[in-house]
Amino acid sequence: MGYYIRLIKPNEIPEICDLIYQIYGDTYAYKNMYDKKNMEVLNKSKRLISFVAIGDNEEVIAHVGLRIDGSQGEMSAAFVKKEYRRHNILYELSEKVVEYGKELGLEAIYVISITSHIYSQKVASKLGFKDCAFLISCMEPMKFKGIIEKTVRESLKVTYLFYDKPDYLELYIPSSLQKVLNLIYTNLRINVIPLPESEESIRENSEINITYTDASNCYVDINRLGKDLLEELNKVITQYDNDFISCIYLYIRLEDSLVHKFYEEFTSRDFFFAGIMPGKNNNRLILQKVKEIHPDSIKINSSIGNKIFQHILESKENITLVNENKKHRYPKVI
Repeated sequence: MGYYIRLIKPNEIPEICDLIYQIYGDTYAYKNMYDKKNMEVLNKSKRLISFVAIGDNEEVIAHVGLRIDGSQGEMSAAFVKKEYRRHNILYELSEKVVEYGKELGLEAIYVISITSHIYSQKVASKLGFKDCAFLISCMEPMKFKGIIEKTVRESLKVTYLFYDKPDYLELYIPSSLQKVLNLIYTNLRINVIPLPESEESIRENSEINITYTDASNCYVDINRLGKDLLEELNKVITQYDNDFISCIYLYIRLEDSLVHKFYEEFTSRDFFFAGIMPGKNNNRLILQKVKEIHPDSIKINSSIGNKIFQHILESKENITLVNENKKHRYPKVI
């Protein structure tokens, strides 16, 4: 079996859309990738840079995309035609995307992998990506033909790779998170200098961006902490309590001097640790609010990832822990 890798050609986009449906049916998380015209626009505008593997008869057999996210890139939309799996194609495609991100001068690249299986997790680890977060119950159940037939919401693992990492970072870190954040940053080979809790008064105005998704999630990106944030957050929580949304994820800048004060406010509203999204100048603490965790549906390929997940389970309160297999509390490292 032979194949080669290159950037996608416009006339191959319909093949990609059809391939997604062959693999996932109608359950693929990124619904816009089913739309041929939308995929053409994404690739033409370089909002999505698609690499494909071309097999016998010049057919498209695999895809991995690079989505530009400011100074970072997200490696996403990775899938391989069923009969071509287990031939190292996913790794070679992903390696090409990582190299291309470096050529573009990006600061870093990250991968968000599903936890139903560990194939994409293993590829990311082999390429040097480091575990930094778990977004619990983040997606609707997804069917991956021949691999996944899930009935509970899908959780995601975030892994990160710096092209040009800082030697050290000065961050405001709540005392209860120092141990787990030190674990994550040490694994990234970055020295963190914790800054003392600020004595400044809480500012009035915040800078936030609230996004709702088709997966019944709400993402609250907090660029600046301020008093008015809590009123807006309470509105989101009301929607959560009324089952209009399933999960809430907060992204909080660890460079903000008010982190210590607001962290207590967030945890009092039953938000708990998810991990971090690193960066050179914009490190985000991720907190989450979800109703259930299904540990037995989560597979993890690394000991560091398992330690992060254990901290998540131990830090949560007022949440249902659903174990399908009573023999173990935490997922096994595979």
